[in-house]
Amino acid sequence: TMRALDVIALTRLVEMDLPPPVRVTAGTVLGEVVQAMRQARSGAALVETGDGRLIGIFTENDLMMRVRHDDPRWRECPVAEVMTADPVVATADGTIGDALRSMAGGRRHMPVVDTTGRVLALVSIREILQHFAERFPKEFLNLPPDARHEAYGAWGG
Repeated sequence: TMRALDVIALTRLVEMDLPPPVRVTAGTVLGEVVQAMRQARSGAALVETGDGRLIGIFTENDLMMRVRHDDPRWRECPVAEVMTADPVVATADGTIGDALRSMAGGRRHMPVVDTTGRVLALVSIREILQHFAERFPKEFLNLPPDARHEAYGAWGG
């Protein structure tokens, strides 16, 4: 039998129940982008052209690292000036394992696209963890609090 981790790693992204992404155009001002992200409880927004082609992603990290908060007009800045252009994407038929490998190194959000490059969803580390926890609650809840420490006995001894 396959271990829970293997099952999750081989799960295709299309099989996940991903929420619709926040979508904005390049000219949308940061005040509106941040408000849309907050309302959707999303850590990222996808930036598209008028005809729906993905050109960038704007994340909480971009907000913290690229936006000049000392400028009182930061909310009026077009998102295109501070977004991450040409983001790494996952394909819908790719697996969670593929997505995690692409996200290694600090990415927490990744657009999911179809074969034509159109955005279908946004996958995040949070959604992957939630997917795992819902399908394998026993394995998830029994993870040691620190991956370097493994519990050998019933009470962690």
